[in-house]
Amino acid sequence: MKTGERIKNYRIKQGLTQRTLGESCGIAESTIRRYELGSLNPKIETLKKIADALGVPVADLAGWSAFDDQYPHLADEVKLLDLAKKIDENTFQLNELFLQLNDSGKAKAIDALSDLVMIEKYTKEK
Repeated sequence: MKTGERIKNYRIKQGLTQRTLGESCGIAESTIRRYELGSLNPKIETLKKIADALGVPVADLAGWSAFDDQYPHLADEVKLLDLAKKIDENTFQLNELFLQLNDSGKAKAIDALSDLVMIEKYTKEK
């Protein structure tokens, strides 16, 4: 299934018209129509606006394999953005920092976190 078909399916599932979807993400109705017909492909920024308006992850509209092929330099970034919606700010920041570490640094970070969870004042009540 192509991106335009996914946009259309999500739009219809939510009972939206092309006009209302376009209005909610600042895109002309005719452009939404062209995306859905497959005669025009949205840029990544536009796809993000549409995904936000539909309340779905960008990856769901693009399809992971199609997304990875079409936007290989942005795939990981967008996956992180979608993940960020599901987790809190601290967890997202921790993940971003962790991804900057090499294998040795990751092992040290895990050791340090393992030590912290053993200290009662730093852990959640059970």
